[in-house]
Amino acid sequence: SVEENLRDPIDIRIDIIHLEPVATVALPAAAVVRTQSQHEEAIRGIQEQLLGVPIQEELTALRFRVDITEEYNALLRARI
Repeated sequence: SVEENLRDPIDIRIDIIHLEPVATVALPAAAVVRTQSQHEEAIRGIQEQLLGVPIQEELTALRFRVDITEEYNALLRARI
């Protein structure tokens, strides 16, 4: 009967074959590096604006403090 056939499993199989690549993108490495550099610079500028503090100046100050701390630690080690 028709009702019995509705409960029978149906096996459906499909083979998909791509003969050619869907998309090929080739970018010169120099263009990628240049774009990345530009994005980093733009992001740094946005961060500086959001923070209201120039990041480069803050990094320089932190490096100076680290240098002083390292020199002080070296002096303490020399005394011990």
